[in-house]
Amino acid sequence: MKKYLIVIGITLILLVVGFSGCTDNNASVDRAKFIGTWYIQAAAQIGHSWLYTFYENGSYITYNEGVYTNGTWNVKEGKKLDLYSNNSTMALSYVFSNDDKTISISQVDSQYVSMVLQKQET
Repeated sequence: MKKYLIVIGITLILLVVGFSGCTDNNASVDRAKFIGTWYIQAAAQIGHSWLYTFYENGSYITYNEGVYTNGTWNVKEGKKLDLYSNNSTMALSYVFSNDDKTISISQVDSQYVSMVLQKQET
């Protein structure tokens, strides 16, 4: 009986350790996917340049027809992206597709896609 309890105890410990790594901790993985320059597909299709460049240090720059805007960004659990600029925050949700070369972004709690970003090849 004592061996049985020891086996159950060890099994429980292994399960707890194993499942503790199964949390939805993809924010750090997704954060690395954002790094780089992205362009808005719809703008590119009509000949406009609208770029987002996300940096590892948490800053970003947008470029839209000669106008630069900068701010900071943060990826949170649940596929949430916050953009901070000019004392305002945009709370967004995102989905990667096309082997992480496309991001569909929408406002939080909205079913409509606000913009689709395509990763710029380096």
